Amino acid sequence: MKIAIIGTFWLSETLAKAVSRVDGIKVGAVCSRSIAKARAFADIHAPGAVCYDDPARLAADPKIDAVYIATPNVTHYALSKQMLTAGKHVLCEKPICVHIQEYEELLAIAQERGLVYLEAMMNAHLPQLKMAQEALRAAGTVIGARLDFSQRSSKIDRVRRGEAFSTFSKAACGGALMDLGVYSVYMALQLFGYPETVDAYSTPICDVDGTDTVILGYDGYQVVLTMSKLAESKIRSEIICEGGTLTLGLLSRLQEIDYYPHGGEMQTIFGKSDFAESMTWEIKDFLSYVNGVDYSYMQTLSRDSIRLLTDIREMIGYHI
Repeated sequence: MKIAIIGTFWLSETLAKAVSRVDGIKVGAVCSRSIAKARAFADIHAPGAVCYDDPARLAADPKIDAVYIATPNVTHYALSKQMLTAGKHVLCEKPICVHIQEYEELLAIAQERGLVYLEAMMNAHLPQLKMAQEALRAAGTVIGARLDFSQRSSKIDRVRRGEAFSTFSKAACGGALMDLGVYSVYMALQLFGYPETVDAYSTPICDVDGTDTVILGYDGYQVVLTMSKLAESKIRSEIICEGGTLTLGLLSRLQEIDYYPHGGEMQTIFGKSDFAESMTWEIKDFLSYVNGVDYSYMQTLSRDSIRLLTDIREMIGYHI
């Protein structure tokens, strides 16, 4: 299968490296806003790939079977629709859509044409997710949890000087929640299910949210989500249970998972893996879905994530 990459920033570089490690798939095309950028990317990360500066020409390329979309959030819907309508499978970066109506429309197009339309949520495909879920079940009743994705943006000082970037623009659906918080929301859904109640608070920067705190209410406990583009957390995430405490490193790739049983020695559930290795799992699953493996569970996760993100945005006054 030949996959095209739309968008040439650092995450696309990792995707290209990951694809090179998976049998049955290769990067066949690269699309960027300028042909020079596409060629520069392809020369290093996808030698031999055809280069485009127009998504419409890419969509018309019969040699391309699928596309990976890694462009600003606000473009995901239109690009996904264009590629699905052209008969391409789509692996789209998170958030796959901003509004639930958009997602349902595009999923219907994909199903009608026998295509896969998948959100590129890395942590949902990692084998260590199942390890964490099993450790959580063994830990007993959940008392409470805090899931954090706070990462100081390399652009924050320039933003404060007045420079503009899509990740800090409401018009581009930027901000902490729609950039980093998606990982926390997904993890909460995968570990605890859909919450009974939601409350949220935000600290703005520019016209978006710079830092957010979200409290998800479950039967007998709360899960607090913290996310920020203004500063970085060193404590990361933890889940406190009657039988012990589970700590989680970087939520996007589920690194450094440890379990501390009450009265016992710390147990390492998972250590570290490199970024490209982490990304290979979603590529392998994407290929399996193209080959007919059911992925309705992933569709449910995307639906629930969009619904929950929408509720949180409403609470913090982020109307898009």
